[in-house]
Amino acid sequence: MNIDKVYEGMKQRFQINGFDILLIKTGGNIYVIENRCGHFGATLDNAKIEKDTITCQHHLAKFSLLDGYVLNDFVEDCDKLKIYDWKVENQIITVSIF
Repeated sequence: MNIDKVYEGMKQRFQINGFDILLIKTGGNIYVIENRCGHFGATLDNAKIEKDTITCQHHLAKFSLLDGYVLNDFVEDCDKLKIYDWKVENQIITVSIF
């Protein structure tokens, strides 16, 4: 995706080499995460974004977009979110999924 097309509040789903990812821009920052909640695996397309957190609307598991860790103590058996590295090359956002 062209960096110029990324806007504040954006949440865009992509499929890359079989990986389901979500690109988010919030608080002036861009985050690229796996589009799967670490609690029960639900997609995060409809998740609530607040500054540097994302909350799954299925079971209200809340995660840090900075490091992927779950932020609610009441959510049990929850894996952290996968956060992918990204960079801009020739105005295009590229994502490292490995």
